[in-house]
Amino acid sequence: MNKIITLVIGGCLFISLFVLYGFTGAPCTSVAVANAKAQPGQTIPVAITVNNRSKDVIGIDMWIQYDPVILEAKDVLKGAFIGSGNITVNTREKGILKIAIFTTKPFAYGKDNLVMLNFKVKDNVPSPKSTTLHISKVRFNNKSVCLAVDGQLTITRDSKKK
Repeated sequence: MNKIITLVIGGCLFISLFVLYGFTGAPCTSVAVANAKAQPGQTIPVAITVNNRSKDVIGIDMWIQYDPVILEAKDVLKGAFIGSGNITVNTREKGILKIAIFTTKPFAYGKDNLVMLNFKVKDNVPSPKSTTLHISKVRFNNKSVCLAVDGQLTITRDSKKK
């Protein structure tokens, strides 16, 4: 019985360290898109958070894929993590937001909002429906992060409308 408990505790410790430090043993930086709910015709903010565990990050490159049949990208706003850094967004390709973030002073360690995506749910979207906001690329100083978590946007109808 004690061996089983020791194995379980050891396994949990290993998994915790793996999540924190990733495959390389280096601190693990992660990025996650929040889940959200909206109704047809509504503009909804969707946060992307970062848990930065990397040193000397001065550049971030990220692509977010979305379904342009369901959503219209309105704008991308700087989150608190970016501070006085700069952001540029390329929206030329339908269904992909290409976001570049850069600064001259390295970004801080820690967890905070990276950017806020604003999407309008198109009026003709049938509901209920769900669509993925997929992180197809994310790099910090031209290096991959160890964890990128997609978000789900669920489209519902207002139950008060008849």
